[in-house]
Amino acid sequence: MSKALKCHTLVADAATVSLVVQLLSPNIHLHSASLIYKKPQDPHATPPVRSWHRDIGIAEDLGQSGLPRLGIKVCYCLSDFPSPNSGMTLMARGTHRNAAPLAIPTGAVDPPSAVDPRLRAGDAILFENRTFHSGAPNLSLRTSKVAIYGYAYRWMKTDQYLDPPDEQVLQRATTNIDRQLLGGYRNVDATPRALIDWAEQYGVNPDPVSWSTEV
Repeated sequence: MSKALKCHTLVADAATVSLVVQLLSPNIHLHSASLIYKKPQDPHATPPVRSWHRDIGIAEDLGQSGLPRLGIKVCYCLSDFPSPNSGMTLMARGTHRNAAPLAIPTGAVDPPSAVDPRLRAGDAILFENRTFHSGAPNLSLRTSKVAIYGYAYRWMKTDQYLDPPDEQVLQRATTNIDRQLLGGYRNVDATPRALIDWAEQYGVNPDPVSWSTEV
Protein backbone atom coordinates (compact mmCIF):
# COMPACT_ATOMS: atom_id res chain seq x y z
CA MET A 1 0.00 0.00 0.00
CA SER A 2 1.77 3.19 -1.15
CA LYS A 3 -0.49 5.66 0.62
CA ALA A 4 -1.98 5.38 4.08
CA LEU A 5 -4.99 6.60 5.98
CA LYS A 6 -4.63 10.12 7.30
CA CYS A 7 -5.43 9.57 10.95
CA HIS A 8 -3.60 9.77 14.23
CA THR A 9 -5.04 7.28 16.69
CA LEU A 10 -4.12 3.64 17.16
CA VAL A 11 -7.67 2.49 16.50
CA ALA A 12 -7.29 3.86 12.95
CA ASP A 13 -3.55 3.35 12.57
CA ALA A 14 -2.42 4.24 9.06
CA ALA A 15 -0.15 1.28 8.42
CA THR A 16 -2.53 -1.42 9.64
CA VAL A 17 -6.14 -0.34 9.15
CA SER A 18 -5.48 0.41 5.48
CA LEU A 19 -4.66 -3.31 5.11
CA VAL A 20 -7.70 -4.40 7.12
CA VAL A 21 -9.99 -2.36 4.86
CA GLN A 22 -8.58 -4.11 1.80
CA LEU A 23 -8.85 -7.56 3.37
CA LEU A 24 -12.42 -7.09 4.60
CA SER A 25 -14.08 -3.99 3.08
CA PRO A 26 -14.76 -0.38 4.14
CA ASN A 27 -17.86 -1.61 6.00
CA ILE A 28 -16.05 -2.33 9.28
CA HIS A 29 -15.86 -1.21 12.88
CA LEU A 30 -13.82 -1.99 15.96
CA HIS A 31 -15.12 -5.35 17.14
CA SER A 32 -12.89 -6.04 20.14
CA ALA A 33 -10.00 -4.55 22.06
CA SER A 34 -7.71 -5.92 24.74
CA LEU A 35 -4.54 -5.05 26.59
CA ILE A 36 -2.60 -8.13 27.68
CA TYR A 37 0.28 -8.18 30.16
CA LYS A 38 1.97 -11.49 31.02
CA LYS A 39 4.37 -11.66 33.92
CA PRO A 40 7.30 -14.08 33.78
CA GLN A 41 6.29 -17.64 34.64
CA ASP A 42 8.15 -20.44 36.37
CA PRO A 43 8.92 -22.97 33.61
CA HIS A 44 8.78 -25.82 36.13
CA ALA A 45 5.55 -24.82 37.87
CA THR A 46 3.08 -26.54 35.56
CA PRO A 47 3.24 -28.55 32.33
CA PRO A 48 2.59 -26.54 29.15
CA VAL A 49 -1.07 -25.97 28.40
CA ARG A 50 -2.49 -24.58 25.18
CA SER A 51 -5.88 -23.30 24.14
CA TRP A 52 -5.83 -23.56 20.35
CA HIS A 53 -8.93 -21.94 18.87
CA ARG A 54 -10.43 -19.77 16.16
CA ASP A 55 -11.87 -16.34 16.98
CA ILE A 56 -15.44 -15.00 16.92
CA GLY A 57 -16.97 -18.41 17.72
CA ILE A 58 -18.72 -19.10 14.42
CA ALA A 59 -17.30 -22.64 14.21
CA GLU A 60 -19.58 -23.61 17.10
CA ASP A 61 -22.56 -22.72 14.92
CA LEU A 62 -21.36 -23.52 11.39
CA GLY A 63 -18.73 -26.22 11.92
CA GLN A 64 -15.09 -26.06 10.84
CA SER A 65 -15.60 -26.42 7.08
CA GLY A 66 -16.13 -23.46 4.77
CA LEU A 67 -15.85 -20.75 7.40
CA PRO A 68 -15.76 -17.18 6.04
CA ARG A 69 -13.21 -14.53 6.94
CA LEU A 70 -15.20 -12.17 9.16
CA GLY A 71 -12.63 -10.38 11.26
CA ILE A 72 -8.98 -9.42 11.51
CA LYS A 73 -7.01 -8.68 14.64
CA VAL A 74 -4.03 -6.34 14.79
CA CYS A 75 -1.64 -7.17 17.62
CA TYR A 76 0.65 -4.25 18.52
CA CYS A 77 3.79 -5.22 20.42
CA LEU A 78 4.50 -3.02 23.43
CA SER A 79 7.52 -5.09 24.41
CA ASP A 80 10.13 -7.23 22.63
CA PHE A 81 9.51 -10.90 21.81
CA PRO A 82 13.04 -11.98 20.82
CA SER A 83 12.87 -15.69 21.64
CA PRO A 84 10.40 -18.59 21.94
CA ASN A 85 7.99 -18.61 24.88
CA SER A 86 8.23 -14.85 25.44
CA GLY A 87 4.47 -14.51 25.83
CA MET A 88 3.47 -13.81 22.21
CA THR A 89 0.47 -15.49 20.57
CA LEU A 90 1.30 -18.77 18.82
CA MET A 91 -0.20 -19.20 15.35
CA ALA A 92 -0.69 -22.29 13.20
CA ARG A 93 0.44 -21.44 9.70
CA GLY A 94 -2.09 -22.02 6.90
CA THR A 95 -4.93 -23.08 9.18
CA HIS A 96 -7.31 -20.44 7.83
CA ARG A 97 -7.99 -23.07 5.16
CA ASN A 98 -8.65 -25.90 7.63
CA ALA A 99 -11.92 -27.75 7.09
CA ALA A 100 -11.49 -29.93 10.16
CA PRO A 101 -10.38 -29.65 13.80
CA LEU A 102 -6.73 -28.76 14.34
CA ALA A 103 -4.57 -31.90 14.22
CA ILE A 104 -2.12 -32.14 17.13
CA PRO A 105 0.14 -35.21 17.35
CA THR A 106 -0.43 -37.51 20.31
CA GLY A 107 1.63 -36.38 23.29
CA ALA A 108 2.31 -32.92 21.80
CA VAL A 109 0.78 -29.58 22.76
CA ASP A 110 1.26 -27.83 19.40
CA PRO A 111 0.57 -28.72 15.77
CA PRO A 112 3.58 -29.05 13.41
CA SER A 113 2.56 -25.78 11.74
CA ALA A 114 2.86 -23.74 14.96
CA VAL A 115 4.83 -20.49 14.73
CA ASP A 116 6.07 -18.40 17.66
CA PRO A 117 6.72 -14.99 16.02
CA ARG A 118 9.88 -13.04 16.86
CA LEU A 119 8.84 -9.40 17.17
CA ARG A 120 10.06 -6.14 18.64
CA ALA A 121 8.31 -3.34 20.46
CA GLY A 122 6.54 -1.22 17.84
CA ASP A 123 5.89 -4.14 15.49
CA ALA A 124 2.38 -5.25 14.56
CA ILE A 125 1.13 -8.63 13.39
CA LEU A 126 -2.24 -9.28 11.72
CA PHE A 127 -4.26 -12.51 11.84
CA GLU A 128 -7.80 -13.41 10.85
CA ASN A 129 -10.59 -15.21 12.69
CA ARG A 130 -10.03 -18.54 10.88
CA THR A 131 -6.37 -18.83 11.92
CA PHE A 132 -5.90 -21.25 14.81
CA HIS A 133 -3.90 -19.61 17.57
CA SER A 134 -3.07 -19.96 21.26
CA GLY A 135 -1.40 -17.99 23.99
CA ALA A 136 2.22 -18.88 24.72
CA PRO A 137 3.77 -18.87 28.19
CA ASN A 138 6.15 -16.11 29.14
CA LEU A 139 9.37 -17.80 30.19
CA SER A 140 11.43 -14.65 29.66
CA LEU A 141 12.66 -12.39 32.43
CA ARG A 142 10.39 -9.47 31.44
CA THR A 143 6.67 -8.78 31.45
CA SER A 144 5.27 -9.15 27.94
CA LYS A 145 2.85 -6.49 26.73
CA VAL A 146 0.53 -6.28 23.72
CA ALA A 147 -2.50 -4.27 22.64
CA ILE A 148 -4.91 -6.09 20.32
CA TYR A 149 -7.54 -4.38 18.17
CA GLY A 150 -10.03 -6.60 16.37
CA TYR A 151 -11.99 -5.36 13.33
CA ALA A 152 -15.07 -6.94 11.80
CA TYR A 153 -18.05 -6.07 9.64
CA ARG A 154 -20.42 -3.47 11.08
CA TRP A 155 -23.34 -5.91 11.03
CA MET A 156 -21.52 -8.02 13.62
CA LYS A 157 -22.18 -7.27 17.27
CA THR A 158 -19.19 -5.84 19.10
CA ASP A 159 -17.52 -7.26 22.18
CA GLN A 160 -19.38 -6.58 25.41
CA TYR A 161 -16.85 -3.94 26.46
CA LEU A 162 -17.48 -1.90 23.30
CA ASP A 163 -21.27 -2.12 23.10
CA PRO A 164 -22.91 0.35 23.05
CA PRO A 165 -20.42 2.96 21.71
CA ASP A 166 -19.22 5.30 24.43
CA GLU A 167 -20.48 8.82 23.71
CA GLN A 168 -17.51 10.41 25.46
CA VAL A 169 -15.16 8.40 23.26
CA LEU A 170 -17.07 9.33 20.11
CA GLN A 171 -16.87 13.02 21.05
CA ARG A 172 -13.07 12.76 21.13
CA ALA A 173 -12.88 11.23 17.65
CA THR A 174 -10.71 13.53 15.54
CA THR A 175 -11.65 12.15 12.10
CA ASN A 176 -14.67 10.61 10.43
CA ILE A 177 -12.70 7.38 10.11
CA ASP A 178 -12.12 7.29 13.87
CA ARG A 179 -15.82 7.88 14.42
CA GLN A 180 -16.85 5.06 12.09
CA LEU A 181 -14.46 2.55 13.65
CA LEU A 182 -15.59 3.50 17.16
CA GLY A 183 -19.24 2.77 16.32
CA GLY A 184 -20.48 6.19 15.26
CA TYR A 185 -22.72 4.70 12.54
CA ARG A 186 -25.38 3.18 14.77
CA ASN A 187 -27.57 1.99 11.91
CA VAL A 188 -25.80 -0.94 10.23
CA ASP A 189 -27.64 -0.14 6.98
CA ALA A 190 -26.22 3.39 6.88
CA THR A 191 -23.49 3.84 4.26
CA PRO A 192 -20.06 3.82 5.98
CA ARG A 193 -19.06 6.96 4.13
CA ALA A 194 -15.78 7.62 5.90
CA LEU A 195 -13.92 4.49 4.79
CA ILE A 196 -15.77 4.21 1.48
CA ASP A 197 -14.48 7.69 0.57
CA TRP A 198 -10.95 6.65 1.55
CA ALA A 199 -11.15 3.38 -0.42
CA GLU A 200 -12.46 5.20 -3.50
CA GLN A 201 -9.68 7.76 -3.23
CA TYR A 202 -7.00 5.07 -3.37
CA GLY A 203 -8.77 2.70 -5.76
CA VAL A 204 -9.26 -0.19 -3.34
CA ASN A 205 -13.04 -0.14 -3.00
CA PRO A 206 -14.59 -3.56 -3.80
CA ASP A 207 -16.77 -3.88 -6.87
CA PRO A 208 -20.50 -3.43 -6.22
CA VAL A 209 -22.56 -6.60 -5.78
CA SER A 210 -25.45 -7.13 -8.19
CA TRP A 211 -28.57 -8.72 -6.74
CA SER A 212 -29.78 -10.08 -10.07
CA THR A 213 -28.64 -10.46 -13.65
CA GLU A 214 -30.17 -11.25 -17.01
CA VAL A 215 -29.70 -14.83 -18.23
